[in-house]
Amino acid sequence: MEFPENLKDPKQWVYRGEGGATIVVASKLEDIVLRLKKTSVGSFFNASEPPTKYLPSIVKKNHRQDEQTLNSVDFQKNVFQPLMGCDYVRIGSLVKIPVGFLTEINRLCLPNRPLHRLDKVIDLESNVGVFMPDFCFLQKKPGTSVSPLTKSRTNKQANHTNVSKGSPTFCVEIKPKCGYLPESPFISSEHNIKYTVCHYCMLQKLKVKEGKYSRESCYCPLDLFSEDTDRVFFALKSLVRDPQNNLRVFKDGSLIFSEELVEVFLNSKGAMCSTKFLENALHGLSKSSSSACCTGQGPNSCCLGPNCRHLLEILLQIFVHDSSVTLSNVSATVVNHFSHQKCKKSKYEPDLIHQANEKIKQLTFQGKGVLQKLLAIQQLDSLDIEALHCLYSKVMKCFSKQPKLRENLGVDGHYDWDIWKSAVGASKASLDGFKVEKKDYKILHESVNESSIRLCRDIVEDRVSLEDDSVAFNFAILKIFQFLIASTAKDCSIMITFQKCFDPPFDSHWIKEISSGDLYCYNIDLVDLDPKEFDRVPKYFKDSVRAVQNYI
Repeated sequence: MEFPENLKDPKQWVYRGEGGATIVVASKLEDIVLRLKKTSVGSFFNASEPPTKYLPSIVKKNHRQDEQTLNSVDFQKNVFQPLMGCDYVRIGSLVKIPVGFLTEINRLCLPNRPLHRLDKVIDLESNVGVFMPDFCFLQKKPGTSVSPLTKSRTNKQANHTNVSKGSPTFCVEIKPKCGYLPESPFISSEHNIKYTVCHYCMLQKLKVKEGKYSRESCYCPLDLFSEDTDRVFFALKSLVRDPQNNLRVFKDGSLIFSEELVEVFLNSKGAMCSTKFLENALHGLSKSSSSACCTGQGPNSCCLGPNCRHLLEILLQIFVHDSSVTLSNVSATVVNHFSHQKCKKSKYEPDLIHQANEKIKQLTFQGKGVLQKLLAIQQLDSLDIEALHCLYSKVMKCFSKQPKLRENLGVDGHYDWDIWKSAVGASKASLDGFKVEKKDYKILHESVNESSIRLCRDIVEDRVSLEDDSVAFNFAILKIFQFLIASTAKDCSIMITFQKCFDPPFDSHWIKEISSGDLYCYNIDLVDLDPKEFDRVPKYFKDSVRAVQNYI
């Protein structure tokens, strides 16, 4: 689509956030954001000098950013949305970028960007971006695709007539990471710690050692995905204590809580824990007047103030309610034994009371919802990276002997091609294995796994050649594809948006908050759903080995 005339002024856009590959800017006029690809500044970059010094000197190499942007939308439409459902995955609109627009946007964003992200800038040679709805505000119930230019900022409540006038809209962005422990028999004996300690918790030790963070996080993804309300609440509380890059909170589109904001405040105004910082930022959310306090360094030492507690109780109730709602392509309850796993490094102590509200403690997850579906997609990585790396190496040997095979198969894109359609179909069938009666689940799960394990072992131990056996070759490709899809699920973010309303709305989901009795409309959306590159497998393998070796 063409770039709308009323949005061509770069000064009408503000920096919203960024990941490793994209920067997101938000319109001041419409409830939309624009996702833009980034590129490396170069090895000559010096973080201590003004980044603007290097903008004119950025050297461009083989330009593939526009193709990557097209691939990203293609992947979300043809791979992730069919697996996750249109209830959580909205497809953006490709838009042509006006000449000169990106240069000014780059300069406007620079003062607000985190220092550790300044090794990359917006790709000034890019010709396209992606318009998405602004998930910091409530949106209409999703369809299969989105035309984001539907609602002006001056009338942002037009789609939800039941919202309380003047009530702020809150959006909580959670990057949950991998929520299960692997059970693959292909993990080497030297790395068997992976069976008891999750990858996220192992990485914490490495990140502290490298100086990225001053202390290890108390958050463990397995607690968030546990379907145990007390463990989930503890996970949310731990994210507040140690937000790192896993938690951000917005109010009416403005960032009010993040690791970077807390650090800036600490450096300029002295001691204050992140829990107290968020308590102050949420002023007025709760009617109570007590405050948060810190009593030590442990995971249970930060007492939640009324505003923080109210926020986390709303989030917990939204997750529980979402798990009971019948969504577009969920035909049965997800029975997932992985949700009951416990990480050895988790700081959760079941004997302590983490959620004091007795009514909330009585809530139960119903086996559906965004957390359960996301966990199931993560588990498409059933063989672990150690087996996947071996399969990848053997596939690459086939590609080296048949140079055109890789391109003809479309492994690097064209996500509507037959090979990817087959992978999506096989993955949906695998996910359906979780949608059976509980008594049948274990039998079906073990039957599917045993068949895959036997074939994988034959390939790894060279009893079957990929060059001579098309079934084995297709199996290897499928498992690599599923690993890449799972990797996107492990690295995406969940956006939970809510606003107080005075009547149950007809055009969005809603909850009645237990503590206050207030009604809240809510949306849940997934973002950061870019495809992982086929050739990223060796890096995943090296990162896994490095994390394990550092931990042990």
